[in-house]
Amino acid sequence: MAGLTAARLLQPAGWNVTVLDKGRVPGGRMATRSFEGGRFDYGAQFFTLRDDALAAMAEQWRAEGLAEPWTQYRYRAPKGMRSIAERLAEGLDIRTGVTAASVSRDGTQWKVWTAAGEELAAP
Repeated sequence: MAGLTAARLLQPAGWNVTVLDKGRVPGGRMATRSFEGGRFDYGAQFFTLRDDALAAMAEQWRAEGLAEPWTQYRYRAPKGMRSIAERLAEGLDIRTGVTAASVSRDGTQWKVWTAAGEELAAP
């Protein structure tokens, strides 16, 4: 959730953002498994409102049917936590199945090497 949220804040601010996720789908611990007859969250099962920015996002997700209050400050995702990750990922450049192995700065440019040996550079 942190990486997707950061990307959603940076992109409208003019940054070119690429999110790398080692999983099959973006979201990290916001993972949901579906099976015949149901689904379950096997990473995070809820999120806690700790600031006004997340509370505003939670209200938007609530209006979209993606989140609902569980306790006073905790929300759950009736369609699974992955549904929130998918919403956060909309419109972003996401690369799944990619593991970042190292990051370094070369002058004014950041470089990321993946576990597969690919080099990605950012200004």
